[in-house]
Amino acid sequence: MKVRRSRVSAFLIDVLFVIILTTITANVYQVNPYLYDTDKAYKEYNELYNDTLENIDVNNPEIPTKLKNAMYKYDKTNTYLYLWYMIFGVLYFVLFQFFNNGQTLGKKLFKLRVVNEKEENPNIIQYIVRFLINGTTLIMGVHLLILIKVIVLLVGCSGSMYYDIHMILQSVSILIEVILVGTLIVNKNNKMFNDFIARTKVIEVK
Repeated sequence: MKVRRSRVSAFLIDVLFVIILTTITANVYQVNPYLYDTDKAYKEYNELYNDTLENIDVNNPEIPTKLKNAMYKYDKTNTYLYLWYMIFGVLYFVLFQFFNNGQTLGKKLFKLRVVNEKEENPNIIQYIVRFLINGTTLIMGVHLLILIKVIVLLVGCSGSMYYDIHMILQSVSILIEVILVGTLIVNKNNKMFNDFIARTKVIEVK
């Protein structure tokens, strides 16, 4: 039980750290060309969203195309926010943890360490797998699905297609998160779903 609580606390600290780095970087115009378009896009989306709620037909609750387009436009302005989150996520959860003997700042604080099944430092592929199949919808979502979302935004598509993709990714993200938490709760070795896939585990450091 102690390791479970510590894992959750360490993860929240680590994600907060990455979010702070992402927010600072994404607010620099030189590395986020959409910076000054975000507020305008959000205002447009919010107005359409509220208008849709007020005038929606309960017998035919179809989302208007203009609202889907506004949603796509707003998320498009956040492309570099998602991109920088993934970049810092890889640098921190993959590379930093790999070269720091399986510890992030959060894990070090709670005296935890990621190891493979032989209790050695995992290889870089294992860290990548752990990172991609992790995340929380309370912040941005499961990392693999954020990556897919970034690719879709960079490539571009119609507002309606993006809305459908977004809803699918969001649903899958919630499902994976439930599985992650569920496996942590029921598994006596304190392993999460991504640990099973990557063949890793988190142990206490004496």
